[in-house]
Amino acid sequence: MPTMTRESTTSTVVAETVAIGLHSLAQPLTAAQWQIEFAAANCTPQQSNALSGALAAMEAVVAQLDFLREVIRPFRAHTQFAMDSLRNTLAIALASQIEILDHDGVDVSFALNCSEGFVEAPSGFLQRIAYMIFDLMRSHNASSVRFEISESVEMVKLFVSWNAAKTETQTAGDATVSKLKAYVEVLGGTFSMSATSSALSLSLPKVPDSLQ
Repeated sequence: MPTMTRESTTSTVVAETVAIGLHSLAQPLTAAQWQIEFAAANCTPQQSNALSGALAAMEAVVAQLDFLREVIRPFRAHTQFAMDSLRNTLAIALASQIEILDHDGVDVSFALNCSEGFVEAPSGFLQRIAYMIFDLMRSHNASSVRFEISESVEMVKLFVSWNAAKTETQTAGDATVSKLKAYVEVLGGTFSMSATSSALSLSLPKVPDSLQ
């Protein structure tokens, strides 16, 4: 990662403060979830429906807090960064879902001249980006997906294209796009979707060749 600057020091202070706040919310939220679950198991059917809705809302809040906890990790003082290949990360995500993708008839391919794309990120960060890309493909009911990875002097660039069969799951796809953008940009990268929602491109800072 780049040498610490005044800006990055400020970011670290903010990240640590947010982390403390998120941690302080964990126990009361867990207690609230348990109380709702207990009440739902000991009430009338009408009350149970209302409590189930409250529990679903609570779970959505917890998921958002988990997301915030993740995206501040690059700025926290003691976060360990590791070098990994973007291509290898995508291949691992593909292998873990290959049976589902085959069942759904989704064809996934890598360009013949696809680079490895070595990137430095916190543990698990690239994996989350990869899985969110596959989630986005499913939200579009894609039947074919193509990955292209190239490199400039300073950046690793990923271009993903697919057939865009928009469905009722599009809203879920929009939420995934917002999270993907956040994950990429906190690493100092850029993210964009095509106007037709049939392709995305992202770039991440490249690990210098001398360190690979």
